[in-house]
Amino acid sequence: MTAQTASHPTLPLPTLLLMATACGLCAGANYFNQPLLHSMAQSLQISDALASSTVTMAQVSYGLGLLFLVPLGDMLERRRLVLALMLLAACGMLASGISGLTGSFALLAGGTLMAGVFSVAAQVLVPMAATFAAPGASGRAVGLVMSGLLIGILASRSVAGILSDLGGWSTVYWGWAPPAPR
Repeated sequence: MTAQTASHPTLPLPTLLLMATACGLCAGANYFNQPLLHSMAQSLQISDALASSTVTMAQVSYGLGLLFLVPLGDMLERRRLVLALMLLAACGMLASGISGLTGSFALLAGGTLMAGVFSVAAQVLVPMAATFAAPGASGRAVGLVMSGLLIGILASRSVAGILSDLGGWSTVYWGWAPPAPR
């Protein structure tokens, strides 16, 4: 092991895979609702147009998170920032899942907005991977983490459809949110 490697260790593959998975879940959270809109409308007894507004809410709130939260990655310790963003996004997903039980569109809208704003954790994880990678390995690290992000976006609709078929539309949100403490 060289002195340079000892002073700046590489990110282990399991850590990169965890970061890639986290990026995929964060990014995918903004697309889960798209195949569920009709089921949401029926369950919550709202119009398809109102259910469809959750797609816009997710994207606009994500844009606001990009504008206002991602720059915090340059000012705050990134690990804690990512953890806080992901926990808050999970709370938004939990609220969206609860809306299926309560029949509340307002709760679904609030959860969607919250999950959208805080799902920008993915955009903090990508430069974090580059920063923590060994010299000469940042491209590999960023590529792997970005692959997770893109796979999350692409697979989210299919996974949402499958989970919805298995247990209803709110199952998708319950599956993303953290398990309740016992």
